[in-house]
Amino acid sequence: MSIVSKRGTVIGILAVLAAALGLCIAYTLWFLPGVRYSGSPSLTAASAGRVAWVQQGDLWVKDLPDGRAKRLTSTGGVTDPRWSPTGKWLAFRRGRELWLAGSGGEGLHRVAGRAAAFAWSPVRDLLSCTTPENELFLLSPEPKRSRLLVRREPEITLGRIAWSPDGAHIAFERVRRKPGVPDYGSIWSADVAGGRVVEVYSPEQSDFEVVFPRLAGWSPEGGQILFWLGPSSASLEADGLPLYTVNAAGGSAVRCADALVAETGLEPLEDTLLVRPRSFLTESYAYRMALIAGGGRETWANKRLGVFHLQTNKLIFVSSEDQAVADAAFSPGGERLAYSAGPAAGSAGAAEPRALLAGRRIWTVDEERRAPRQLTGDQNYRDEMPAWSADGNHILFARLDRNGGASLWLMQPDGSGLKQVVAGLSPLPDDFWFGYYGDVPWERFYSYWPGLTNTVLIAAAKETPEARKFMAIYPHAKVIVDRSSALAVDFKTGAPVINGGGFLRLRVFIDPSTNRPAGRFIEYRGRVIKENLLNYLEKELLDEARFIYRNAVYGVSFVYPARWRPRHNYDRAGGIPLRYEGKDGFFMVDAMNGEGWLLEEVARNEAFHKLMPYGKNPGLEKVLLYDGPGFYVFPSPDQPPEMKGQACLVMKYPQRVTIGQERYNYFILYADKYHIREIAASLRFL
Repeated sequence: MSIVSKRGTVIGILAVLAAALGLCIAYTLWFLPGVRYSGSPSLTAASAGRVAWVQQGDLWVKDLPDGRAKRLTSTGGVTDPRWSPTGKWLAFRRGRELWLAGSGGEGLHRVAGRAAAFAWSPVRDLLSCTTPENELFLLSPEPKRSRLLVRREPEITLGRIAWSPDGAHIAFERVRRKPGVPDYGSIWSADVAGGRVVEVYSPEQSDFEVVFPRLAGWSPEGGQILFWLGPSSASLEADGLPLYTVNAAGGSAVRCADALVAETGLEPLEDTLLVRPRSFLTESYAYRMALIAGGGRETWANKRLGVFHLQTNKLIFVSSEDQAVADAAFSPGGERLAYSAGPAAGSAGAAEPRALLAGRRIWTVDEERRAPRQLTGDQNYRDEMPAWSADGNHILFARLDRNGGASLWLMQPDGSGLKQVVAGLSPLPDDFWFGYYGDVPWERFYSYWPGLTNTVLIAAAKETPEARKFMAIYPHAKVIVDRSSALAVDFKTGAPVINGGGFLRLRVFIDPSTNRPAGRFIEYRGRVIKENLLNYLEKELLDEARFIYRNAVYGVSFVYPARWRPRHNYDRAGGIPLRYEGKDGFFMVDAMNGEGWLLEEVARNEAFHKLMPYGKNPGLEKVLLYDGPGFYVFPSPDQPPEMKGQACLVMKYPQRVTIGQERYNYFILYADKYHIREIAASLRFL
């Protein structure tokens, strides 16, 4: 018999933040000092968001649903409009140059002469841009605030870029091109505030095959970076590549398929995704991502929409097998997905591509019921690119008519209230309807600002000292945006206080005209505290609070002191820390195989380990808890001081759990001897 103890990280497959990653033609960057601005633009009311589009080569903007269209340029040559996260600014290309303009046309100015890839931060109005000299710059709409982040190096080319969800880091491709040897690619990350640049991942190469990473993006919580990995072959890349993940701090990469779990259990799953940003999207507050899985460059065949749960590694398909999904978008609360899909061909030659693509319609689906609902059905149009307004009350989407004309339409989430909001995008290339095997480059011709998104509002609220303190004390608090009346962000504890009950809530009001925090208060046990909030958080509340620890990977929940915090750089499972500690104690979760062993045998094996972590004469105590019997292991007086009074509880799982690729029969809770009984009394198996 053998026994296996698990103390390592369970790697959850994480998802990438959908962002503009396209690599464009490289040009030289140069800044224009002394530009005069007509003032920073302000946020105006736009209940369904705001759209910018290219018409006859010039840039137009309009507040939705019923604002007046306004022309911002008149010299032509505009492509690739991109809204800043606050909706105050537009970045766009004019020929080879990169320009910025305020939402109403104010502050129009050129920021770069010849730029390559560019992307806005997801949380603030800060733009990143690469150059043909292979430098990475940070560009600010405000004068003289741009700076160099990554310097040029000989034989080095910079590729795709991607912001982390919190806007603190930028991941980028770094390729070494040297005459006579194969190109060598790697993934790097730059700290936006401090400027530190580090290598995150470089693949191992062999004499037989050279593999090349292509940056995809970040996981929803920012702990992982995702990328495609495969040979340096444009043909193979066009048919899709497997997706990999690596810790954002660096380390070994894991292929997503190695940990994916189908709804029916462990079985092989399709992990090939087309190398494009729209292959997947994230829902930042629920540890979920959606992905469009299926190899083959033809987007009208073998493309299904699935929802992946990061804490359980489970992938659930929500589109039907007879649909080929082109693109998708989570609703603001993550309850539903809107997606574009047409009839799926059995193979690339099973039907004429134009007819299959013409059948694309807009659908919605929720994961629980998995009953797709068709919202559009006009045979005169092909419908793509659904996007939700920030309040979830509208869906904007793009249409192609039978003559190849492109327009933008708005509707309510049930398909009612359908209206055209932009009559035409132009000039379109002759093959626009086909794009690249049905993948149409809509982003070159329009950009949708949905309003102040939850991500932007939460980032603004977190700038307050009260919110920073709240999240430092309660790192797993729920963060909820309330749009019902005055715009506000609530930070709320997910567990009641043991002594007297009740939840703690910090409310931060946001001024929608500036996207800046306004008033704030704390609510607790029916009391509303409006003054000295920091003092209240630090002194009055901290000692009595207890929170619920819930770990779906290990299948347990229990109560612990709220003053304890996750240990820095310690292992996690499904994004949940495995160890919490404070000045007066700690806990840690673990699991053991113990196949064929009795409960007491596992407990004795732990107590009398050859390293004597509990001293020479530890004590065993049998206990009956809510979910069954268990054994405490208490240390003897000669326990090594570095163990910090560690005791443990051993219990058998009601059913074996799968963690990563291994199965475990026993759960072990480690805690200091002064808190082990209190924590164990609240232990529940999920």
